[in-house]
Amino acid sequence: KLPEVETKLVLSSFICPQDERTLVSVSLSQPLYNTPKNGGSYQPIPNATVVISSGSSSWTLPYDATIGRYAIDSFQLKVKPGATYHLSVSTPDGKFAEAVTTIPVLNNSLTYTATENTAQTDSYIFHAAWQDLPNSTDYYEVELYPQISDMYRIYEQVADTRNPGGMLKSNLNFPYDPAMNDTVFATLSNISVEYYNYYQRLEKVQNSGGPFSEPIAMYTNINGGFGVFAGFNRYTVRVFPL
Repeated sequence: KLPEVETKLVLSSFICPQDERTLVSVSLSQPLYNTPKNGGSYQPIPNATVVISSGSSSWTLPYDATIGRYAIDSFQLKVKPGATYHLSVSTPDGKFAEAVTTIPVLNNSLTYTATENTAQTDSYIFHAAWQDLPNSTDYYEVELYPQISDMYRIYEQVADTRNPGGMLKSNLNFPYDPAMNDTVFATLSNISVEYYNYYQRLEKVQNSGGPFSEPIAMYTNINGGFGVFAGFNRYTVRVFPL
C-alpha cells in the first residue's frame, strides 16, 4: 500500500496593468494514488481567503461563482508597473499557499509588417521587431489574436540573453482570410520570469512525446502548493484591417 499523499492548493493568476479585472483560480491537487477518481475534474474552492498585497496595501478578492474564480476590478486594485505583489491563499481546513511576482515596465517600441505568405493560401507572416530594455534581464511574448474568428493562440516568447539592450525580432505565421473582414491584434508583452518559465516548461510538457516519454516536472512558483503567479505588461497594436 502506497503512503498517503496530501492534497495541496493549486493557484493560477496572471496579473497585468491593462486588464479590467485581476483573477485568481484556486483548486486542489489530485494525487495519483489512494484518492477517488473524479474524471480529472478540478473543482474550484469557493470558500478560500485570497489576499493580494503590495507594500502597505492589501486587497481581499471575493469569489465570483459565475466564472469560478476570485476577482477584483481594476478600479479597486490597480496593478502598477514595477510593483511587487504578494498572493496568499488560505482555506478553513488549514491549507495555505503563497507566491510573489513583480510587474515589468511597459515596452511600446514594437514595429512590424505583415506580408502575405506566398507558400500558403490565406496566410500571412507577422514580422515584429522591438528595442530591448537596457541594464536588465528581460523576457517578452509576441502574440496574435483575432477579434471574431476562432483562431488558435499564436505566440512566441523571446529572452534577451543573447542580445541584451539590442533589437529583438519575432516572425509568426498566421492564417487570415481578408474576406472574413476580421480584426487581428498583436501584442508585445514584457513578461515576468515566472511567466516565462511557466510557459517554457508547459511547452516541453505538451511536446514530451506521449505516455512513454520521461516525466517532466511542471514549473511552479507557489510556496506551499502548485501553480503559477506571474505578471506582465501588454502593448497592443492592430494588424488587420490595414
